[in-house]
Amino acid sequence: MNILLILLFMGLLTSVSVAEQVPIQDPVVVQFTQPVFFVSPDGTPYLVMPDTYTVEPAHPWLRLIPAERKDAILVEAATINHEESLQTQTAVIIESETGKIHLLLLFPDGKALEARGSSSGIQSRATLRATLSQRQIQQALTAKRPSSPKLSFSPVPSTSKPTVTPQLPGNPQVQVQGSPPVPVLDQPAPNASLANPALSFRWHPPSTNPAQTRYELCVAEAGTVCGAAQTSIVFKTVEAAAQAGTAQYELGIEPPAGSAQNTTGTPITINRYDVTLPIRFQGKRLHWLIRACAPNPNKLVLGGGIAESCSQSSQRTLQWPLPPPKLEEPGMNSVLETLRPTFHWGYDALQGVDYFLLCLSKPGIACPKQATTTDTTLVVQVPVNISQSPRSYSPSSDWTFLRNGPFHWTVAACNRTFGCLYQQAVRQISLAKPAAPILISPAPTVALGLTNYYSNGNPRSEHPVSFAWQSVPKASLYSICLAPMGQPCGPPPGPAPESSGMMFRSGTTPGTNLTLQLPNDLWWDHEQGTRFQWTVSACNSVGVCTASSPRPVQFKVSIHSFANLYPTFQSSQCTNCHGMANHNAKYQQHVSAGRFPAGTNPTTGTICANCHTAERGFADGWRAPSASLDFTGKTFGETCSMIRHGATYTQKGMKQHLLTDELVTWAVRHLPGNPVVNLALWVQRVTNWLSKANDYEYPSGRPEPYTVRCGSLPIGE
Repeated sequence: MNILLILLFMGLLTSVSVAEQVPIQDPVVVQFTQPVFFVSPDGTPYLVMPDTYTVEPAHPWLRLIPAERKDAILVEAATINHEESLQTQTAVIIESETGKIHLLLLFPDGKALEARGSSSGIQSRATLRATLSQRQIQQALTAKRPSSPKLSFSPVPSTSKPTVTPQLPGNPQVQVQGSPPVPVLDQPAPNASLANPALSFRWHPPSTNPAQTRYELCVAEAGTVCGAAQTSIVFKTVEAAAQAGTAQYELGIEPPAGSAQNTTGTPITINRYDVTLPIRFQGKRLHWLIRACAPNPNKLVLGGGIAESCSQSSQRTLQWPLPPPKLEEPGMNSVLETLRPTFHWGYDALQGVDYFLLCLSKPGIACPKQATTTDTTLVVQVPVNISQSPRSYSPSSDWTFLRNGPFHWTVAACNRTFGCLYQQAVRQISLAKPAAPILISPAPTVALGLTNYYSNGNPRSEHPVSFAWQSVPKASLYSICLAPMGQPCGPPPGPAPESSGMMFRSGTTPGTNLTLQLPNDLWWDHEQGTRFQWTVSACNSVGVCTASSPRPVQFKVSIHSFANLYPTFQSSQCTNCHGMANHNAKYQQHVSAGRFPAGTNPTTGTICANCHTAERGFADGWRAPSASLDFTGKTFGETCSMIRHGATYTQKGMKQHLLTDELVTWAVRHLPGNPVVNLALWVQRVTNWLSKANDYEYPSGRPEPYTVRCGSLPIGE
């Protein structure tokens, strides 16, 4: 690399009319013939373009002022010592063996400011310290002194001075005096988006004089400077008469001096270069520019010869988006038999990817572009693993939400430049689902009776009933449910409560039959009919269950059961008296707190006797029922228990009240739906119910003065 340094002092410029450009004090002027990267005070690289600069101290930095004295440049510098005897400030440029460029401004007091640069843009941010020897400084000062007392230098008149358009550092359009015209860019068009890395760059010169002898194509990441090894690539194209092709070099690396061997390259014309960009640029926003270089007769090289000058085009932006990942496994409409599935996808351009997003969503729901969990989506961020192929992800715990499938799955490639790009060809997955069980027994035509009794013939609290069904392939668990007709059983499997309201459900079993212990309430709480149903759910290893069709089940009611009387007890005719359900104003005047007063002799005599007299059809001594017998809205069990524990009648008195009391017989005759429950049927049901009352006893054997039965006995007793 040739770095031409011309040191000019004010005494050398007395014949030049540039008073508006040069201050009164003696300036120190240098000239760079090729671009050099220095470090700006904020630590970022700054490309100093070929031009003439005045060098001034700006402790702790150096100030470089271009020839037109515009846009002064500050570069980072360090204070060092020197041993040269100087009368005035002077400057030297030294290129070290490591390729570093050292710009030194030396002062007569033995101090100097040193700025370090490079042609590649790669700079260390380590603390600057002296790296040049005193001998190197002495040799540089000796080499820069001309043989004659003065070196004649004529700056270009102001009308033809270099034009610099301030833009991003390292990317201005530049034409140094004597350099070729600035190239005009043709294609790719501004903001072009690349579908593949193979590109044809085209440009043209605005004129052919002077003729270009060399072009440089630079492609760099947006916001960075050309020449930085990690963010750009430079293609140098050289045409020579002795060579049939064009040599291609990357990152400024050239063949050894004097080498006749060509580096593999692509022949070009004056205005075109076809190239395949490195894969590391995929997923980036880029810019490109062209430099045109030719010998500059206005530049002198120490020791003779003509230096080269380059002009640089403005930059154009283009982008190379990330491609979407290629989904591999699971395939479309895959049926999974695990809650920890492994997902595979293919992706080659890992250099541009910061991370992947694996998304599972319900059909029709768009995937978010960040890791999240909702009722309809799950998005997991997957780090890039360079050594892994194909790319994959497996959850570390069971994904139980898969039971709510089906789901669509896809993957996005993400980086800071373009965000996340999902593969739009999603794939649907779902968990394996077992077949529905076929129920065997009990058959819907079979009426179930009580089967478990004490020795005296009274029923126990629970009765075993066996249920059976056919086996289902790949089912590992079964759950049986017995519930009122039309009511759901809830989500199987899992332990079920012994009872929940009127719903009864078993635990689970791996077999195909189960015996349930059913409570008396299933026989007591209704008249004979088919008010209950049972179902069986078959569940597989991933917890997906399929329920059978429900089957009705009948429970046979004994003629001795209180269930035969319960509907009549809850009729409005009975509850008008046992709780006051009639809101007629004639009756409401005697109602307190929602019912008639407690049935006492004083109450009956003062309130009720005026209406309830023998002349009106009611015997003397009639009285309102006790508050303890308010069975309005009570269930079967509650009503029967209230009668058992609250009645003060003897069996004879109970039978007399239910069968001969004028109010009761009047109520039965006027029941809705008569003669479905006529007086004769009522008498028979009461008689059947009370006929076994003397036989009832608690399991503990504790006797009571009088009890009534609430349970039922098998038909025939």
